[in-house]
Amino acid sequence: MSSEIEKRLRQIERRLERVERALMEKVAGSMPSQGSKLDLGEGEMESLLQLPDHLRKTLLAVRRLGETTAEETSVETGRARTMESLYLNQLVRMGYLQKTRKGRRVYFKIFRYY
Repeated sequence: MSSEIEKRLRQIERRLERVERALMEKVAGSMPSQGSKLDLGEGEMESLLQLPDHLRKTLLAVRRLGETTAEETSVETGRARTMESLYLNQLVRMGYLQKTRKGRRVYFKIFRYY
Protein backbone atom coordinates (compact mmCIF):
# COMPACT_ATOMS: atom_id res chain seq x y z
CA MET A 1 0.00 0.00 0.00
CA SER A 2 2.79 2.47 0.84
CA SER A 3 4.43 1.90 -2.58
CA GLU A 4 1.12 2.76 -4.24
CA ILE A 5 0.93 5.97 -2.21
CA GLU A 6 4.53 6.86 -3.09
CA LYS A 7 3.81 6.25 -6.78
CA ARG A 8 0.73 8.47 -6.61
CA LEU A 9 2.65 11.24 -4.81
CA ARG A 10 5.34 11.22 -7.50
CA GLN A 11 2.64 11.56 -10.17
CA ILE A 12 1.13 14.50 -8.32
CA GLU A 13 4.55 16.11 -7.90
CA ARG A 14 5.27 15.83 -11.65
CA ARG A 15 1.91 17.38 -12.47
CA LEU A 16 2.53 20.26 -10.07
CA GLU A 17 5.94 20.89 -11.63
CA ARG A 18 4.32 21.07 -15.08
CA VAL A 19 1.69 23.51 -13.81
CA GLU A 20 4.36 25.68 -12.17
CA ARG A 21 6.43 25.75 -15.39
CA ALA A 22 3.36 26.67 -17.42
CA LEU A 23 2.51 29.51 -15.02
CA MET A 24 6.05 30.85 -15.13
CA GLU A 25 6.06 30.75 -18.93
CA LYS A 26 2.71 32.53 -19.03
CA VAL A 27 3.87 35.31 -16.72
CA ALA A 28 7.19 35.63 -18.55
CA GLY A 29 5.30 35.75 -21.85
CA SER A 30 3.27 38.73 -20.68
CA MET A 31 6.45 40.67 -19.88
CA PRO A 32 8.03 42.76 -22.62
CA SER A 33 11.38 41.44 -23.77
CA GLN A 34 12.68 44.11 -26.13
CA GLY A 35 14.64 46.82 -24.37
CA SER A 36 13.62 45.41 -21.03
CA LYS A 37 15.81 45.94 -18.00
CA LEU A 38 13.87 43.16 -16.36
CA ASP A 39 15.64 39.81 -16.56
CA LEU A 40 13.56 37.51 -14.42
CA GLY A 41 15.41 34.79 -12.61
CA GLU A 42 13.62 31.94 -10.91
CA GLY A 43 13.46 33.77 -7.56
CA GLU A 44 11.90 36.90 -9.06
CA MET A 45 9.42 34.84 -11.04
CA GLU A 46 8.33 32.99 -7.89
CA SER A 47 7.95 36.31 -6.08
CA LEU A 48 5.79 37.63 -8.91
CA LEU A 49 3.68 34.49 -8.88
CA GLN A 50 3.07 34.90 -5.15
CA LEU A 51 1.29 38.22 -5.71
CA PRO A 52 -2.51 38.09 -5.88
CA ASP A 53 -3.84 38.22 -9.45
CA HIS A 54 -5.20 41.76 -9.15
CA LEU A 55 -1.85 43.15 -7.95
CA ARG A 56 0.14 41.13 -10.49
CA LYS A 57 -2.02 42.54 -13.30
CA THR A 58 -1.40 46.08 -12.06
CA LEU A 59 2.34 45.51 -11.65
CA LEU A 60 2.65 44.06 -15.16
CA ALA A 61 0.71 47.03 -16.56
CA VAL A 62 3.12 49.46 -14.85
CA ARG A 63 6.03 47.46 -16.25
CA ARG A 64 4.63 47.80 -19.77
CA LEU A 65 3.84 51.52 -19.39
CA GLY A 66 6.96 52.62 -17.52
CA GLU A 67 6.22 55.70 -15.40
CA THR A 68 2.44 55.96 -15.25
CA THR A 69 -0.55 57.41 -13.41
CA ALA A 70 -3.48 55.54 -11.92
CA GLU A 71 -5.64 56.75 -14.81
CA GLU A 72 -3.24 55.45 -17.47
CA THR A 73 -2.92 52.15 -15.62
CA SER A 74 -6.70 51.82 -15.42
CA VAL A 75 -6.96 52.21 -19.19
CA GLU A 76 -4.31 49.49 -19.64
CA THR A 77 -6.00 47.03 -17.24
CA GLY A 78 -9.61 47.92 -18.06
CA ARG A 79 -10.45 48.54 -14.39
CA ALA A 80 -11.70 51.62 -12.54
CA ARG A 81 -9.16 54.34 -11.78
CA THR A 82 -10.03 54.28 -8.07
CA MET A 83 -9.31 50.55 -7.86
CA GLU A 84 -6.01 50.97 -9.69
CA SER A 85 -5.08 53.79 -7.33
CA LEU A 86 -5.67 51.47 -4.38
CA TYR A 87 -3.65 48.66 -5.98
CA LEU A 88 -0.80 50.99 -6.98
CA ASN A 89 -0.54 52.39 -3.46
CA GLN A 90 -0.58 48.87 -2.04
CA LEU A 91 2.31 47.92 -4.34
CA VAL A 92 4.16 51.04 -3.13
CA ARG A 93 3.72 49.94 0.49
CA MET A 94 4.94 46.45 -0.43
CA GLY A 95 8.08 47.92 -2.02
CA TYR A 96 7.38 47.00 -5.65
CA LEU A 97 6.67 50.53 -6.92
CA GLN A 98 7.99 54.01 -6.32
CA LYS A 99 5.57 56.93 -6.09
CA THR A 100 6.45 60.50 -7.11
CA ARG A 101 4.39 63.67 -7.38
CA LYS A 102 4.80 66.08 -10.29
CA GLY A 103 2.51 69.03 -9.79
CA ARG A 104 -0.95 67.65 -9.13
CA ARG A 105 -0.26 64.29 -10.75
CA VAL A 106 1.06 61.22 -8.95
CA TYR A 107 3.27 58.87 -10.97
CA PHE A 108 4.23 55.28 -10.26
CA LYS A 109 7.16 53.30 -11.61
CA ILE A 110 8.87 50.00 -10.87
CA PHE A 111 11.03 50.30 -7.76
CA ARG A 112 12.21 46.72 -7.43
CA TYR A 113 12.42 44.47 -10.44
CA TYR A 114 10.16 41.45 -9.96
